[in-house]
Amino acid sequence: MKMTRMRILMLNYEYPPLGVDYFIDKGSIRNKEYVSKYGLQRLAKGFFDLIVISFWQKFSARPIHVFGGLGLLLGISGTLLGGFMGMERLFFGTGLSDRPLFLLAVLMVIIGIQFIVSGILADIMLKVYYGQNERKNYLIEKQVG
Repeated sequence: MKMTRMRILMLNYEYPPLGVDYFIDKGSIRNKEYVSKYGLQRLAKGFFDLIVISFWQKFSARPIHVFGGLGLLLGISGTLLGGFMGMERLFFGTGLSDRPLFLLAVLMVIIGIQFIVSGILADIMLKVYYGQNERKNYLIEKQVG
C-alpha cells in the first residue's frame, strides 16, 4: 500500500493559519483499460473544422466571390443545358414539356441568379457594417514612421 502525505492549511480569520498533516491511503485503484478517443471520426471532424476555418478566413470579407462564383457556375451550366435542349427542339422536334432535364436547367438558372443576388446583398451588408462602426476589415501588422 502506498501512503501519500498531504499538507492542508486551514485558514481562519480569527486564528493564524494552522497546518495539519494527513496521511491518505491510496490503495490500489483498478482502472478500466485505456481506450483511445482519437479515431477516424475525430480525424474527420478536425479536417472539416480546418476546411471551415480556412474558408472563413479567405472569404469572410468578400462573400460575392463565393456566392457569385457558385451563381455563375449554376447559371452558365443551366443556360448551356437549356440552350442544348432548345437546339434539340428546333432541329429535331423533341418536346421540352415531358423532359425533367429542362426543368433542371430552368431551376439552375434561377438558383444561380439567387446566389448572385445573395452575394451582392452580403457584400453590401459588410460595407455598411464596416462603414457605420468605422472599423477596418484588415489588421495593420507594422506601422512605419
